[in-house]
Amino acid sequence: MLHASEYRNPEAFTGERVIVVGAGDAAVQMAVELASVARVTLASHRVPPRPAVSRRPRRLWQPRAPAASRRLLRCA
Repeated sequence: MLHASEYRNPEAFTGERVIVVGAGDAAVQMAVELASVARVTLASHRVPPRPAVSRRPRRLWQPRAPAASRRLLRCA
């Protein structure tokens, strides 16, 4: 078993069966790298995986576009 903080490169897993737990940025990057050298690469994550978006809440309103942008949109 190896934590993402200890992972350096995929060469140590050449020809091995590998399971990557999680769907975060580090896990996805490792899975892609390992898939090129491992015999089998499996991924396990919670269902459904959390979306890859900012964790900040969405704005409930959007500020108006600057006047120059509004003029360009009217001309199109």
